[in-house]
Amino acid sequence: MEESQSLREGIRAAFGDNSYNQEGALNREYLANLVFSDSIKVQELNKLVHPEVAMDYLAWVDIWSSQAPYLVKEAALLIESGSYLKLDYLVTVTAPLDLRITRVLSRDPQRERKQIESIIERQLSDPKRVEISDFVLNNDEKQMLIPQVLQLHSKFIGLVS
Repeated sequence: MEESQSLREGIRAAFGDNSYNQEGALNREYLANLVFSDSIKVQELNKLVHPEVAMDYLAWVDIWSSQAPYLVKEAALLIESGSYLKLDYLVTVTAPLDLRITRVLSRDPQRERKQIESIIERQLSDPKRVEISDFVLNNDEKQMLIPQVLQLHSKFIGLVS
């Protein structure tokens, strides 16, 4: 959202010059406050961002696909955007809602709990994600995550061998 000139121009045109600060960095707090309270604005932002992300991902795949046994794509809206349909496998990482909210509040102190809950409410529920997914990792701080990742890595290595 900061590297693509066309995306920067699109965001500024749609959401105003305050979308970026004086140094050219995305003003995440401003944009979040403006967009996440209005589903139409969320759709507008997604229409600007998702095509750019898709092009960037394809360029990344071109660079790295010959250098690794498999590639991992991480994105918050893989299912909602439909981009998961272009992947070989879908992995979902689950965590209890309160833990997810606590993590976001810790990472993004400018956000409020209600804003985070509003964002999560617009996303697909964990049970629906799990239903669509090929693999599920549990990040609930009760089960160790690294062994789950290593087990999945072994499966992927076996699948591509």
